[in-house]
Amino acid sequence: MVDLGLFKIKTEVFLVLVSVAVFFVQLLLCSKVKNLLIRLIPAMLFFILATCFIVLSYVYYEGWDGLGALVLGLFFALLLLVCALAWVIRAVLKGIRAKRAK
Repeated sequence: MVDLGLFKIKTEVFLVLVSVAVFFVQLLLCSKVKNLLIRLIPAMLFFILATCFIVLSYVYYEGWDGLGALVLGLFFALLLLVCALAWVIRAVLKGIRAKRAK
């Protein structure tokens, strides 16, 4: 359970809500922003966080702490995959629009 102060949400539901929010933010960035570096900010952030937590789980932490860090690393890796999915969908939509324009 994730405690948000006034109410509690199951972890799975929270992860789905965050994933949907990240997906739409990444899709919006891919659609509206011309600068590639700005479009890559969410993906770079999640890549760095996932890599750090996964490496920390093996190198720094022991026992249950290492397992917790690994779970966090996997959650951030999932959010990185959500960003990649947004990039793929944007590329498909751009290809469809280019094909229709011809």
